[in-house]
Formats: sequence, structure tokens, C-alpha cells
Amino acid sequence: MALIHRITHLFRTDLHAVIDQLEEPAMLLRQSVREMEEALEHERKQLKLQQQQQSQLSSRLQELADTVSTINDELHVCFTAENEMLARVLIKRKLEHKQLHKTLVSKQQGLQQKIKETQQHIDECTPRLESMRQKFDLLVEESQQETTEPPCPVNTVTDADVEVALLREKQQRSAS
Repeated sequence: MALIHRITHLFRTDLHAVIDQLEEPAMLLRQSVREMEEALEHERKQLKLQQQQQSQLSSRLQELADTVSTINDELHVCFTAENEMLARVLIKRKLEHKQLHKTLVSKQQGLQQKIKETQQHIDECTPRLESMRQKFDLLVEESQQETTEPPCPVNTVTDADVEVALLREKQQRSAS
């Protein structure tokens, strides 16, 4: 049973070696580099989009703060004029704006966290991509060196060489 297991293991190992040779490591590495570059580019686009959203949220929050300030001024006028009905409408608007402000602040904090995580992931992946590029360059360089080495000269023996060697052998044997 152990013998069959060992033979099976040996056969699998040889089969894996054959498959590895068929797969061409340079092509696999090139594909991996390409996929990493695409993924990193996608992450960079996501980061830019998140930063734009962050900027828009900041602008919207500033607008809300300005609006609340304006409402406060208008409330002062209403209380000075003792117009409670109009003051109630303004207070309702002020409360709505404050709730929207809280919602946007919460959204902004979540977006800041996403931006931070995306930036960290990009910072982690960039050195790995560079490492993969260097490995690919080395592999390509090695394969080019293998293909550019001059082939070993093939010594072919001609019929004339055989005839000359035969005559020498005959001479040596007849002399002895």
C-alpha cells in the first residue's frame, strides 16, 4: 500500500513539474503584474471619488452653518417684533437644518474612515507591485540571456573524416 502511495505521489510530482513548465512563469508573472496595476488604479480612482465626496460634504456643511446663522438672525428679528408664529416656522427650519447637519457630519466621518483605509491599502500595495515588476524584469532579463547565448558548436563528423581515421587505424595495425 505504501509503495502504491509513493508511486502515485511521484507521478503527481512529475505531472506538476510538466504543468509548471507549460505555464511559462514570465507570462503568469506579467498577468499578475497587470492585474495588480488594474486593482491599484481602481483603488486610486475610488480614493479620488471619495475625496470629491468629502469636499462636497464639507461645502454642504458650510452652507448649512451659514443658513443656521441666517435663521438665528431672522429669529432675533422675529422675537424683537414679537412674532411667535413666524418664529415657530424659523425654529422648525433651524431644527431640520441641525438634524441634517448631524447626518452629514456622521456621513463625513464614515467617509474619512473609508479614505484612510483606501489610502493605507494603496500604500501597502504599491511596494508589492514594484517588487512584482522587479521580479518580472529579472525573469525577462534571464530569459533573454538564455536565448541570446551562442549555441554550442555542433561537431559533425563527415564521411571524409571517417575515411581518414579508418586509413590511420589500418596503418597503425599493419605497422604493429
